[in-house]
Amino acid sequence: MLEPRATALAGHEDAAVRAFAQETLKEIEVFKAAGDSYGYVLYLLQRL
Repeated sequence: MLEPRATALAGHEDAAVRAFAQETLKEIEVFKAAGDSYGYVLYLLQRL
């Protein structure tokens, strides 16, 4: 679902949109290559 949209936006007239689409496509490729080894981590810190 995301890949076709990012591919379509890769030719957008706005350079920022093109750059975002290219980064998204790169991340999709990394995800495909990494398989089950890919994920995100969120750390929340509290000052004591």
